[in-house]
Amino acid sequence: MQEDVRKGINLVLNSKVPVIGIIENMSGFICPHCQEEVHIFGSGNGEQMAKKMDVPFLGKLPLNVETPVSSDTGTPVVIKDPESDISVKISKIVDEIESKIITKS
Repeated sequence: MQEDVRKGINLVLNSKVPVIGIIENMSGFICPHCQEEVHIFGSGNGEQMAKKMDVPFLGKLPLNVETPVSSDTGTPVVIKDPESDISVKISKIVDEIESKIITKS
């Protein structure tokens, strides 16, 4: 998986397209019953890759049940439940991306 990310970053950098940053997707699984986060695929790989590739790290997004359920019904989780943990994490990442785009404009 890390090799795929590294190849993708290099492709973008070689194309002279600015890299906004790395988001560690599926960083863990949030149990819908006890809310415990389990790191199925490990944790911290996205941040390590960002440091190695000298690109910003934007955050981690764990797997959870509500994200695909909300998407399938046509209402993104950030609209359906804006105060949920995943919505807050997504919103922070979006804010960081917006700040990078606005700063460069």
